[in-house]
Amino acid sequence: MIGPLDANAGDPQSSNHPALDRRSLAPHPAALRHRIIVNWLHRLRIPPPRIDQPTIEKLDCMLVNGHPKRMVLAGAITVQIDNERLACVLSTTPSFRIQNRAWTLPILDNEFVDLDDLGLRVTVTHETGPFCRQDGQTPGDLPAQCTIRMPDSSELPLTIRFRKPGDRLHPTGSGGSRKIQDILTDAKIRAPIRAHIPLLVQAETVVWLPGYRISKHWRVTDPTLTRLRIRIERR
Repeated sequence: MIGPLDANAGDPQSSNHPALDRRSLAPHPAALRHRIIVNWLHRLRIPPPRIDQPTIEKLDCMLVNGHPKRMVLAGAITVQIDNERLACVLSTTPSFRIQNRAWTLPILDNEFVDLDDLGLRVTVTHETGPFCRQDGQTPGDLPAQCTIRMPDSSELPLTIRFRKPGDRLHPTGSGGSRKIQDILTDAKIRAPIRAHIPLLVQAETVVWLPGYRISKHWRVTDPTLTRLRIRIERR
């Protein structure tokens, strides 16, 4: 639980989710409460376009008046009143409708697609010439981008979807394949977060785990040819 001026607000990837204390915050001026709420939402990694004034005012009403009792912010993140606190709650898995859906990736230059249900934007850019290979940081950490070879017509479409049981990746720099589940577990990514990490897929083959690596079968071998740079970020 945090005090009204504490900057260490909740992060859904942390082991426990610090919460906003209603009793400490309610007596303070609305302007201060709003600033604390905005700071908290940023730390929860809520996409900036969704941190609008109506959202801030509804959360402030939860702080001061205790209603509504529950509010969905984005994707898997929900805020609810729990023991006089505003607590962040993560659903274990996406809804069935979203979990079993795939989004087609555009491959024309400077195109983007907004995945509204996920609060994500995917941008595709064509590139040629020398380039720097980008090493992954934390699997699932966004924004993330990769560079892959241009697919031929038989390899289309490329799609974005969630992980399925048995999904494997042949990471660049590795001799074999690894289960996506094992990669995420070894990186200490918690189960609620793992369920909401998007994958770039061709047919049923994983091309890229954002924040990690691409498949070695999709690496660029000839920098003189046009290639795809793909960026995934929160909206």
